[in-house]
Amino acid sequence: MFEAVFDRAGDEFVAIAEAGLDECLRLKNRYICTEHLLLALLSDPHNIGSQAFATMTIKVASVKEEVERILNERSEYEAPYGELQQTDEPTLGLSFRKTDDEALLSTPAFSRPAVAALLRAGDYSRYLGYEEIEPEHLMLGIIDQTDSGAARVFEELSVNLTFLKRQVMQLMARQAALSPDVPNLREAAVMGLKELIEANEQSANCLAELADRCHQRSIRLPSKAEIVHMVMMGFLGEFLFSQVAFQRYILEETITALARRCGPLDKELTASIVSTGATNMRAQVRSTIEHLLSHECRLLTQMLNDAEHDLIGSVIEDLWWTQSEEIALHELFAEAMDDHRRKHLLNLQKRRIEISQRLNKLKTRLDDTIRQCFVKRSASA
Repeated sequence: MFEAVFDRAGDEFVAIAEAGLDECLRLKNRYICTEHLLLALLSDPHNIGSQAFATMTIKVASVKEEVERILNERSEYEAPYGELQQTDEPTLGLSFRKTDDEALLSTPAFSRPAVAALLRAGDYSRYLGYEEIEPEHLMLGIIDQTDSGAARVFEELSVNLTFLKRQVMQLMARQAALSPDVPNLREAAVMGLKELIEANEQSANCLAELADRCHQRSIRLPSKAEIVHMVMMGFLGEFLFSQVAFQRYILEETITALARRCGPLDKELTASIVSTGATNMRAQVRSTIEHLLSHECRLLTQMLNDAEHDLIGSVIEDLWWTQSEEIALHELFAEAMDDHRRKHLLNLQKRRIEISQRLNKLKTRLDDTIRQCFVKRSASA
């Protein structure tokens, strides 16, 4: 699965990975860690991940200094902070850089959290409907690694990760709002889930061939139908959660662009647009699930009934409106920052934390609802 990351990598993503290797070599480290990838991201001011970080008013030089301080605390033979490997052998060496055999053996390997961040970047590119993995997806992937060296850097510099993640998503939405080719929720989910089903089926087939070669015919591997069933239960919730947030940001950027062109919009009109968006999003989710079950996932035995669609739809609308609250609160927070209203800022910060907690609970609720609906659908032979 790790090699598949670079099969889908865009040119800028590959350049960041190579720059991470260069940072590792420059600092004479044995593993390419999340800190090296973070340095590589921030060294290019043009990518979205770097631009989002710039809004934190933290200088790249400060990040570089903190990374080097943390890395220098490790002894020459110490495994990276929070990034232990069982072996020094570079089994996860960089396949994107062509080298001879001798050079490959001396190439640093990715640490485990770095691998996790790269894989997570691949997830985000699928969830948000991108054909290639871009640097902004890597920034999101690094943010998610709470036990990594980069997490320690963020902590030492007092980086608000919730805010940073929001900034990345907002900048991506701003770019997407100007593009006619951005997939909608249904296109992103169908394309991404189909890819995951095919990748996992290929892995199962490879294991079957290996078992046959080893004469282990008693091994039990999942059927195509079971793979489809597990992928739907394991990933559909994340697709829907990510897409609802992304589409809400895109709508907000579209409203902002419209206001710049036509002048301030009436509040009632704006509220009507957002409300219509919530209804459309709920309908899109139902259409997406029905399409998946009748086309991509025909091996499942039943469609969802109206009650189950209503359960999922209610969570989707709650997500949409909570994201709307988060967007409105962010605008109030920015205004308070400009006016230096400290007491008001503290109150807004508390509300931001509350909304963040609500979003996390809604994500869990969505995942649980999806599983409840699909666990009843058996996989046909």
